Amino acid sequence: MPVAGKSLYAATASTPLTDSHPGETRAASHAEPHASNGSRSAQPVTHSRGGVVDHQQHTLRQLPEWMIEPVDSQRFVDQRVGDDEQSLTYSADRLDLAGARRLPPGQGWRKWLWHLTFHKLNLGPSPAEVRYAERVATIRQPITGDYKIGVVSLKGGVGKTTTTVTLGSVFAHLRKGDRVVALDGNPDFGNLSSRVAKQTNTTVKDLLADENLSRYGDVRRHTSQNLHGLEVVAGERDLAQSEQFSKAEFERVMAVLDQHYSLIFTDCGTGVINEAMDGVLESANALIFVSSASIDGARAVSANIEWLRLHGYQHLVERAVVILNLTNKLNKASASIDQLRQHFSPHVRAVHVIPFDYHLAEGSVVNLELLNKATLRSFEALAEIIATDFPSATGKHTREAS
Repeated sequence: MPVAGKSLYAATASTPLTDSHPGETRAASHAEPHASNGSRSAQPVTHSRGGVVDHQQHTLRQLPEWMIEPVDSQRFVDQRVGDDEQSLTYSADRLDLAGARRLPPGQGWRKWLWHLTFHKLNLGPSPAEVRYAERVATIRQPITGDYKIGVVSLKGGVGKTTTTVTLGSVFAHLRKGDRVVALDGNPDFGNLSSRVAKQTNTTVKDLLADENLSRYGDVRRHTSQNLHGLEVVAGERDLAQSEQFSKAEFERVMAVLDQHYSLIFTDCGTGVINEAMDGVLESANALIFVSSASIDGARAVSANIEWLRLHGYQHLVERAVVILNLTNKLNKASASIDQLRQHFSPHVRAVHVIPFDYHLAEGSVVNLELLNKATLRSFEALAEIIATDFPSATGKHTREAS
């Protein structure tokens, strides 16, 4: 019996509830607790699921089963709303309460009409603008983990390195916030780093020698970044060191890059029988074959495709894109291009034409702002083709048994 004048709650707070003595608990459950003056105690009795806690006796009295509220297990199931196209929430999200409000046109006669009417007549974006917005949305699709692209050519002088930097710059510019990097994987004195403004003198060998690469900033010390956001890891400038770029070293570089970059390009050499190329083929999600619009270029790409098939890389051939790069302004014969399309189309995912561009022909630092509009749009279309594979890519693909 608590001492008169002393709070019952103090005893309750300091004494844990227990039902370790069934006999005592049962006896206490039938007792009528009273205060020292003979009246019924004002001590509250707390109800809980499955029982009643008597704070005076510090006991738990079990309720009959018929008094216990049943638990509906469905209440705790994660039932997401709005995912079903037939649901009310899904329909509410798509209500057009803004009525006729729309984005203003950004180009063409629609834009001029909008300005001439002092923004009163708004016909909205043109079909071309809508199509461009859809293209950008495709390019910005999420990437699961990382996506690796090998840019390949058996023949030099066809614009392989230029394609790598220009396409990588387009991705970096449009995928705002994503990190995009290009690695010079050419063992024969590659010149990828000459296409961006140099910010560091380190090369891929210095990256390999650095033991402190846990953070992005540690890796960034070994890259040069252009104004569009593309980063480049330079190839080794010492020919003796360059030729020793092994498969194991390539895999170590990839292990570092795929921790910090979502899109990784490798500017490959002109041969397929070297250790670095083995690493490229075993880690790539997709390949880009670069060819000139000539018989020599077509023959080189065809030989490359046949070699890959014979060595168990049919899956990469099926995901590949062939680029017909018009390296001089005379390569405009549509009949020749059509023949090349028909030649490659049955074997690869897409065949794409890049028009001649004076800025790219300079062979210097690439600046997207200096490209002809047709060239820029062509590279954006190429980026869209590549990006359509992002949703289905979940890391490197399995090589087929040869």
